[in-house]
Amino acid sequence: MISLISTVLNEAKNIRELLGDIKAQTKKPDEVIFVDAGSTDGTIQTLEGEVKLVVKKGAGRSEGRNIAIDEAQADIIAACDGGVRLSPTWFENLTSHFAIDPTIDVVSGFFKPEVNNFMEKCIASATIPILDEIEADKFLPSSRSVAFKKSAWAAVLGYPEWLPICEDLIFDIKLKNAGFKFKFDKDAIVYWKPEAKVSGFFKQYFSYSRGDGHAKLWLVRHIIRYIAYLTGILFIYLSLTDSFLWLLPFRKQFSISIFNPESRGIRSVDFVNQN
Repeated sequence: MISLISTVLNEAKNIRELLGDIKAQTKKPDEVIFVDAGSTDGTIQTLEGEVKLVVKKGAGRSEGRNIAIDEAQADIIAACDGGVRLSPTWFENLTSHFAIDPTIDVVSGFFKPEVNNFMEKCIASATIPILDEIEADKFLPSSRSVAFKKSAWAAVLGYPEWLPICEDLIFDIKLKNAGFKFKFDKDAIVYWKPEAKVSGFFKQYFSYSRGDGHAKLWLVRHIIRYIAYLTGILFIYLSLTDSFLWLLPFRKQFSISIFNPESRGIRSVDFVNQN
């Protein structure tokens, strides 16, 4: 027996498509459990009668997943997010490994961006890993496409409810550290729509980074990354002003012309590196 779980909040625009994808799977889950965090857009009404529904107002993703798994009758849990689309063979590809190799505890699926315009393509390129670059033995699955034994979930005390974002990474790391066996299946694919607006992307990216910091993940990597960002911003700012002194470290001796705002003219300045 295998259960499919998902958490949702105000997904009325997408939820019918997800329900259709679940019904169209080449292998069907034995039960489908959704936990709604208090939707006000009709999501609850759409789900009623279609799945086993639990409404827990204000529940975060970790709490919602833990509630759903606790309600599940199956020994194996497959998880996806409420806003994704499922490839027809997703559930079959994701869960078949448990029968083939009973020693497997976790199966990592993959996810691809569903984009409609150039901006969404750019955002997806900046946030989603390329399949060819993935090292299967090191890949940490997103809980928008993953399956695991309920016993493994229980052994690491479930998803971390103290963490508002990046909770699935902490869950993965706990499973890895506990010695559970992972399997990566590149064909267990869900389609995920990235943030469409630049402002939304930066807000989302900030939330991910904040979540990493809250969980104390990859501290050195983030320090290097943000030093690079700040340096880039500084160079852009200096390039837009009338001072080109920021070029000094790159030339031992050069002559450049800069704009003189007082005379509205051009004056030539010679710089000599004293070193």
